[in-house]
Amino acid sequence: MQYPQNIQPQYQQNTHQQNRQKYQFNFTDVEMYHYFHKPSVVYMWLLILGAALCLFGLIFLPLLYYLLLPGIGLLTWGGTSLLAYSQRPKDEEYAAWVFERSQSLYNTALQRLQLDESQCESIIEVQGGISSLLQLTKKFPEEEIRVKRVPYGFRHYSINVSTYIFLTKDSIAIYSGYINALTQQERFEDADHYYYKDVVGVSTSGPIYIFENESSEKEIQMQGFLVRMNNGDVVGTDYATRVILRYVAKGEPVEGVDKVVAALLSLLRDHKVTLIEANKISKDTTI
Repeated sequence: MQYPQNIQPQYQQNTHQQNRQKYQFNFTDVEMYHYFHKPSVVYMWLLILGAALCLFGLIFLPLLYYLLLPGIGLLTWGGTSLLAYSQRPKDEEYAAWVFERSQSLYNTALQRLQLDESQCESIIEVQGGISSLLQLTKKFPEEEIRVKRVPYGFRHYSINVSTYIFLTKDSIAIYSGYINALTQQERFEDADHYYYKDVVGVSTSGPIYIFENESSEKEIQMQGFLVRMNNGDVVGTDYATRVILRYVAKGEPVEGVDKVVAALLSLLRDHKVTLIEANKISKDTTI
């Protein structure tokens, strides 16, 4: 999922604004199904068979007039079924649909985690889709997990996730909200609190796209961004479209998978060292 041009995520949104929020882009589950699935070849064969019956019926009138009725029926069946597949979002409309619904999840994350932004030292936002990692996909039926390739090698996912990682002085709070295009009435979310010592790994994986033109090459990373815990939990996405770290008090935002991973690892090391020193001081004081 690519962010629509000239639109930037909004972090602040009060409850009153959320309740009154109206989306510009709205599609039914059926229209979303058509977006991620190709029409069956059966419909094309219905059109061909219907056309053949009508043709023979007309050529050999009145001898084979009785072929016209089933021919028209098959033409109508196949035609209306194929026409239904035209009622679906365009690629840019789907991206905007996901973007709109991801915006309210920031405040939802703070509410579920019972946090205030002022309690945080830094905040990581991860937007993306999920498709293959078992720990991420186990919440959803297999038939609802779909991927569509769009121009320039990018992908759109039926299951989209917005993950917010809040780093406070003593702990990490993580919220993941899932946007399911094929079952919009269901909503899954996870809200968990961890200690810094619980984080056992930060990993990346995924495709790197290289675009070439006459003058230069441009490399774009759409990697996975995953944080692993010592209890087996995995949070993040296996295809990140946006990864950004903001420092609440001061400092320039860090954007991009590699840069955010480096910054996060540095923050984790700093906190773990501080924790070790605090435990040592505590033991020395006790003694």
